[in-house]
Amino acid sequence: VVGSRVDFQAARRQRPTSPEVWLKEAHGAMFQRDWPRSFELADAALARDPASVLGLLTRGEASARLKRNDAALADIDAAIRLDPRSAQAH
Repeated sequence: VVGSRVDFQAARRQRPTSPEVWLKEAHGAMFQRDWPRSFELADAALARDPASVLGLLTRGEASARLKRNDAALADIDAAIRLDPRSAQAH
């Protein structure tokens, strides 16, 4: 786990504006059930790409796990509006 966090940090240093790097780390935090960190990282990815369906879904799931249901629904609704055909959003 520590080694993977170091890898994510190195990737962020190399590509700090890449939302994909932040989302990969957010998914790693989800795997570890670190919902606050997952939310924070997904939020950082969305700051870099506000139209990221995957970013909205990731932040929405983290919000749901944190019992922030209104925020979770808002993110999931936004993802569906951006990509109504997204199987992940439904």
